Amino acid sequence: EKVAFQRDDRVQWTGADDDIPQGHIGQVMGVKYIGSNAGKRLYIRFPNGAWAFKPKDLKVINLDNDAVNELKATFKRFDKNGDGKLSLEEMSAVLGNLGGGGLSDDECKQLFDALDKDGNGKLTADEFIDYVFGTEVSGSQKKLLSDGFGLSGMAGINDDDSEEDDDDD
Repeated sequence: EKVAFQRDDRVQWTGADDDIPQGHIGQVMGVKYIGSNAGKRLYIRFPNGAWAFKPKDLKVINLDNDAVNELKATFKRFDKNGDGKLSLEEMSAVLGNLGGGGLSDDECKQLFDALDKDGNGKLTADEFIDYVFGTEVSGSQKKLLSDGFGLSGMAGINDDDSEEDDDDD
């Protein structure tokens, strides 16, 4: 019996530990079928290593390679110094200019700190993707990031996720 996962699928582990915090997204590297009674194992690459999981312990994230590449290209557009990472200042420039006044400096800092998983003061595209598509993000936070980074309609981020219903576009 085949598993519902394929190579390169984006997945989340339904658990969490020190190596793989809750909400992090991994990528399926391969599937191994072990004997008739032993079951199957999926080998998943996460930002800080690779591990084997039983399929029942994983959840598919509807994010294909095209969507990831599009998101990374969008991310790169806002990377003003071209270092492949966003600083607090670069992110504030995006989210501080939203319609209706945008976010305050304090709000930008709080959001940036939540996104910056490793706490190094720089936001990588992988940290951004983990946060946006992770389980710990509310609909209003997704909407805010979607509006700021121009991600509407991509991989499940749409106007229906917000608390307001604005279909006048």
